[in-house]
Amino acid sequence: VSAIDMYAEMEEPSANPEVAFQPVMCQHCNHAPCETVCPVAATSHGAEGQNHMAYNRCVGTRYCANNCPYKVRRFNWFQYSDNDKFDFNMNDDYGKMVLNPDVVVRSRGVIEKCSMCIQKIQEIKLDAKKAGQTVRDEDRWSEWVLYMLSAVSKTAQSTIKLITKIKDLQQNYKHLIRKRCPKIYSQDLINNIFKHPYTKIAFLQQDLGISRLTANRYLDQLVKEDLLVKRKFGRENFYFNPQLINLLTNTENMHDK
Repeated sequence: VSAIDMYAEMEEPSANPEVAFQPVMCQHCNHAPCETVCPVAATSHGAEGQNHMAYNRCVGTRYCANNCPYKVRRFNWFQYSDNDKFDFNMNDDYGKMVLNPDVVVRSRGVIEKCSMCIQKIQEIKLDAKKAGQTVRDEDRWSEWVLYMLSAVSKTAQSTIKLITKIKDLQQNYKHLIRKRCPKIYSQDLINNIFKHPYTKIAFLQQDLGISRLTANRYLDQLVKEDLLVKRKFGRENFYFNPQLINLLTNTENMHDK
């Protein structure tokens, strides 16, 4: 079969159109239209060209989001941390360990966007200051630009390494569950225990469409195989993925590897 015939047999895109979301980071425009419309100056232009965002000053008018030509600003409609309706690892002290201590947790009613990893840039800036390196006085801007680029590069490299390690760990769990627990194995189960650092019966019921009793049996079997760790908080049982938590809480070593 020729390549032309293969293409001819493929589905016509117009017959079943699909929409894909392409993530775009903040472009940090030189004359950013989002900065001029904020009534409380929550977004401003830094001396080094970044478009800064002061979350604790934002009052949520969303003028900046409306004025952004790239539509990269997002409004927090809900309080995601310490909210049982949004169980994204931010409702207990154990789950909050995965959060970056250098990045503020945004609250309900504020706009957020890409900060160009300002925390990493600040870290390198302070290191340079402590080392006695001058930039402006001696016009050593080329070195300073390299510092900024290295901050973004290190963050990107460590993130890629972390994602790769999580993917490898997920594949390992997939093989172990398929070998040890073939009767309960499914891709939906794998996705569930890697969706968050922990899972619980209600999550499994929702994702797999099974009864509470069956979900409880599945999770207890994974605990028996030492793949999950069971802990009780209040009246509810939580099933932690220890190896995933270890990866998420030991990311510092990835910067040097």
